[in-house]
Amino acid sequence: MNLRNIISILTLLILIFVSCEDAANNLGKEIRPISDDIIVRADTFHLSTETYEVDHIISRPDSFLLGKFNDPLLGITSGEILAELKLFKDGYTFLDESVAVTQPDSVVMSVFYSNYFGSMNSPLHLQVYELKEALSATDIYMSDIDPAPFVDYTKLIGDTTFTVLDGNTGKMNTEIRFKMKEDFMNRFFTTDPAHYLNQEAFRNFFKGVFITTDYFGSATMLNVQYVRISLYYNYAYKTDLSYKINGRKDFYAGPEVRKINRVLHPLRKLTFSPSDEFNYVTSPANYYTRVRIPLGKIRQDVKIEGKRLAVNSASIKMNVEKKVVEDRSAIPYVSSLLLIKQDSVDNFFKNRKLISDNYAFLALRDSVYVDKDNYKYEYNFNGLSKLIEKEIKNPTNSDPYLDLVLIPVTPKFTQTSATGAAVSEIIQSNLMQSVKIFSGQHKDNPMTMEVVYSGF
Repeated sequence: MNLRNIISILTLLILIFVSCEDAANNLGKEIRPISDDIIVRADTFHLSTETYEVDHIISRPDSFLLGKFNDPLLGITSGEILAELKLFKDGYTFLDESVAVTQPDSVVMSVFYSNYFGSMNSPLHLQVYELKEALSATDIYMSDIDPAPFVDYTKLIGDTTFTVLDGNTGKMNTEIRFKMKEDFMNRFFTTDPAHYLNQEAFRNFFKGVFITTDYFGSATMLNVQYVRISLYYNYAYKTDLSYKINGRKDFYAGPEVRKINRVLHPLRKLTFSPSDEFNYVTSPANYYTRVRIPLGKIRQDVKIEGKRLAVNSASIKMNVEKKVVEDRSAIPYVSSLLLIKQDSVDNFFKNRKLISDNYAFLALRDSVYVDKDNYKYEYNFNGLSKLIEKEIKNPTNSDPYLDLVLIPVTPKFTQTSATGAAVSEIIQSNLMQSVKIFSGQHKDNPMTMEVVYSGF
């Protein structure tokens, strides 16, 4: 039996038979084989945590928040949309003017949303403005972007007043649909093939839209899936102008074009201190939690004189305080959390990095059965051993702490087989989500890190 197998077996024995008691000082448990050649220990290290405010994230939305919502705990969140439109077909041409007369009928905007937060009866007044400056295809935009350099506020091209609950039918709306202004229709409609040559040509012709809301206070927030502008037109062959044929072309603010979800938090209500028993992680760009690992304490406790040190496992379980209210007005739990070294955050998202056992770890929310119709939730980060071993063995690092950050994210998956998938991209979450976790200062169940290490 080789040395690696011996270590694996001994580690398993420790995990089964050895438990770490919760005490003020971290307590290590040790097992020695008869040969006295290998030592395996397990320690529990208490972590320090704190909530802090986040002003913005990189805006790469796969959906949009639109409107305003006032959460009784977290405060007001507002959402607006800046978006380019996708040309329906490169190189499109209408019928030649010598053959047919083509005329516009109307331009209609449709805003499709999957769910909402807040009131179903409060009116939203949507206003749509034309962009005067196109969004860059390569620049990185933040979620608190100032729209003034991009928006032509003299060109209100459409507006409507809307409620989630349809007052006439009593049914829930899932789409906002309204006609744009006639002067915009006349400007937007063109049969010039140069404007439809490709996406760049169309972007130069029409820069895009800015969608905002301005109605009363902070009542309703929509989770918008996509936006569409439809051009309705008719054409008549010159051989018979009395007979008209209707047509339609759709322009989407979809995944292929540049778009920004401007998200602000004009009023934050949450107060916090280092002694709080709970921490918060909320999105988009509202509150994160810093997790401080006591590197100095770990270095001191894991010393094994005359032995070669190996960190076999390091894990953190984050317990969730269950929400009291479970309804449409309650912000849902964060579905995925990224635990990442604080000094790596900017580079990770700007350069579209993936998870790594050196500095960035992903955990999905786990449901744990308690009893009938009762579950508790937690996040489990189980792969930190390589990071901890690297940090405590680094001869140039004498820092007493290692700071990590908890960030709500949206992972994208690529199918790798009939039953498997791999993470292909991670973006900062643009969804309304929040979670309240037990802090490192919780009096009954503080956040800890479990470490199993060996010397041989």
